[in-house]
Amino acid sequence: MRENGFKGLVFLSVCGLTLTSSARVSPHQEGASRIQAAAAVKDVTASVEDLGQPSSAAVYARNVWDLQVFNKKIYIGQGNSSNVAPAPNAGPIPITTYDTTQGKFTLEPLVYSPPSGIKNVVDEEQIDIFKVLNGSLYIPGHDATESQAHGNFYKLDPNGNWYKYRKIPAGVHVYDMAWFGGRLFAAVAEGSSSGATTATVMMSEDGGQTWPTKWQVALYGHQRAYTLFELNGKLHASNAMPMQNNKWGDGARLLEISSVTKDGVQSIEARQIDVTGRAMFPGLYRTNPTVVPSARMVRTTPVGGKLMYIAGEIVNDHQWVSQGLFLASGINTATRLTLPVTDALPMDILVRGTEVYVLVHLKTGSSAYTNLVYRASVTAPTTWTEVFRFNRDTFARSFEELNGDFYFGLGCHTDVQPASTGSLLRVKRVSY
Repeated sequence: MRENGFKGLVFLSVCGLTLTSSARVSPHQEGASRIQAAAAVKDVTASVEDLGQPSSAAVYARNVWDLQVFNKKIYIGQGNSSNVAPAPNAGPIPITTYDTTQGKFTLEPLVYSPPSGIKNVVDEEQIDIFKVLNGSLYIPGHDATESQAHGNFYKLDPNGNWYKYRKIPAGVHVYDMAWFGGRLFAAVAEGSSSGATTATVMMSEDGGQTWPTKWQVALYGHQRAYTLFELNGKLHASNAMPMQNNKWGDGARLLEISSVTKDGVQSIEARQIDVTGRAMFPGLYRTNPTVVPSARMVRTTPVGGKLMYIAGEIVNDHQWVSQGLFLASGINTATRLTLPVTDALPMDILVRGTEVYVLVHLKTGSSAYTNLVYRASVTAPTTWTEVFRFNRDTFARSFEELNGDFYFGLGCHTDVQPASTGSLLRVKRVSY
């Protein structure tokens, strides 16, 4: 989940894909005929500002995987951690921001711990997500450019300096981090001498200096712990889950972590719980798949006491392609959400105050996409109002909001890579 670095509006990402046993909605599906003109539509294409491209890397590595607002800056996550083309292993990655007060891109310093000079990059192939935890901004070490003996995380101090912590044992990939019960947690792919990985959650009680406690997320399936999220007062960790299909089972497991107080002493307990793809990703079905069709929960966001998330089908090693938006009141109790443009693909979720906003897109031509922002109440995230839409030659992969202005980071897939990938766009409040 991408948490907010300030208090304000509310965003949510929802999608209503219709997948049947004989057909699958593709992210490249064209849909010009499905964009319906309506009186409430606000097309802001002419008002969209192109703020530029902060990265000069190869096109695919310019994908804006995440945007995060913090201290009036928009932090931009880019790179590529996949071992295969295009743009394989694209690190180290600059710590790039768009400073909204100065109106320009800046690089932020990374101070090593222990100190060994100052850089403006993290030693990772990709910055996949930023996390605001206990009031501080973190970068989980998605794929270290160094040895696999330890995994990294990075933390921004109050003086604006980033510090690197190479502390997580065998953390080949640190996919996510969370703060829960006064402790720091990391979801990792834990490496071994054989090269195999294990889906593991690690816990630190000293701010990330040591990680003595760990649990396995699953006994079978994907061996990477991708996501940490809170639901009903408990922290959960998930790896990949098979989608429902007619060839293999769709069972998986989550790790459920509880903060428990007994005799005045607070402690952490964990247990594995069974889940199924049909319950966590209802309506996603594959007929005669050639490989086990797996998806992971992405953009996990608390909304009105429930959890909203996107089903991201795993592609190109660590990356994902959107397959639908879901809302869960508990584990194995999810429903799929539907937007006015029913087959638009959700990409990101934001929450501000009492409202939730969702970023979606629909491909309308060979090099044409309509990007849309929808809004709903956090207490009724089934009734959606279009905020605005704009057209581009590619889709927006992530978005943020600051003082009513929306920021969009453009992305691409592996097959078609527009030169605009990596651009940061802005739609000002006065435009919509």
